[in-house]
Amino acid sequence: MAISFSSAALMLALGLPALAMTDPSAGPKIEKKQDLDFGTIVVGDRLGVFALSPTGVPKLEGVSLGAGVPATAVFQLQGPPHAAFKVKFPDAVPAGRRPEVPWADGFQASVPGHELVFNGLGKAVLRVGGTLHLPPGTGMGQLAMPPVELILDCAGRSATATFQLKGRLIIPIRVEAVGGPMDFGSIQRPDRDTRVLLDLSGVRSVLDGGSPGLLVKGTGGQAGRFMVSGEPEERVSVLLPDQAELRGPHGVLKIVQFRSDVPPKGQVLSGGQGPAQVGRAMVRVGATLLVEAGQPAGAYEGQYTVVFNYQ
Repeated sequence: MAISFSSAALMLALGLPALAMTDPSAGPKIEKKQDLDFGTIVVGDRLGVFALSPTGVPKLEGVSLGAGVPATAVFQLQGPPHAAFKVKFPDAVPAGRRPEVPWADGFQASVPGHELVFNGLGKAVLRVGGTLHLPPGTGMGQLAMPPVELILDCAGRSATATFQLKGRLIIPIRVEAVGGPMDFGSIQRPDRDTRVLLDLSGVRSVLDGGSPGLLVKGTGGQAGRFMVSGEPEERVSVLLPDQAELRGPHGVLKIVQFRSDVPPKGQVLSGGQGPAQVGRAMVRVGATLLVEAGQPAGAYEGQYTVVFNYQ
């Protein structure tokens, strides 16, 4: 018995995809998939510049990134197969900018891995980046700017689309040491190597079975305390040093195993709401002091650095 297949049936049987051909005589089309989002930006007290390339690479000056990942604008384009096209943007947004108002310029577009050319199916994915300028005194909160118009030119025809510039501006973190420095109090010179723990409450204890009598009474310890302020309800993380040194007249003491009461998921800055308000949190820092046998007597002082970042 003879069996015949039509070409359409053969394509279906082989699982070949149907080809969506583009009419070469039709004008180009453009569909926005995603706005240009600068993410969360920590604004300082001088002009801030945030350039985001079409490939999503950020370059910052005078500002820093908070939580979230910046994202380029994304468009799906359609036009004649293998045809080249051009993309035009305004010089700046808003037009006629004023130095005290945020503005954006330097818009750039790219097709990942290719020149600005439609593929064999007449399609292309366009990614757009730009540069955001934030003058001193810029208000906090959601970025509010006019939409940006994109013009797509191909083979004497054009199409237009708009996209938004998004972002959230927050105040920087401020840190102030309060209540005096971290203090291990007075310790008698031990006859063997000793470790003294200073916990987050300022309570001292001798580790490794050492005698508590080494801790001179009436010279109680004090943990380091820091008032951290910043954007309300944001979380901050802390970076502690691996070690620090205290220097005295005849020697050096090492401090190791720094610890804080910041949770693994970050400390919430709680408190005020609104553009003029700040959130606050008290952070305590403890550590372990290494005292060698026969350590020379005297007063020992030093410094340590803690770094707070938005999480």
